[in-house]
Amino acid sequence: KINEKVIEAFQKSFKHAKNVSWHEYQNFYEVKFLHNSVDSRITYDTNGNILRTIRYYGEEQLPLFVKAKLQNRFKDKKVFGVTELAVDGALDYYIVLEDATKWIHVKCDAVGNMSVFKKYNKA
Repeated sequence: KINEKVIEAFQKSFKHAKNVSWHEYQNFYEVKFLHNSVDSRITYDTNGNILRTIRYYGEEQLPLFVKAKLQNRFKDKKVFGVTELAVDGALDYYIVLEDATKWIHVKCDAVGNMSVFKKYNKA
């Protein structure tokens, strides 16, 4: 059974969430859900405080500033997917780019600082 403080905290913020599923762990709870057509996860402590959020989406949901910087630096690449991670006051975007021959994984912070952390050749 999920702690009532945690459920109340979630329901206050996400009244219209769909496909909600809860998972209980030893010291925290995680809820997976669909919010505004975006797959999302929130990790709560046992008092209902958010520890981290994760959202999975496409290029169209990226902030305009980040999208513009990304397109400027990687002109010939297409965004395959984005994982947005917010934890401890930091917001980072993990972006998978592709072209005909490569996958490129880029980490970008909220102010547009970018670094490539993985590259793969397509099979």
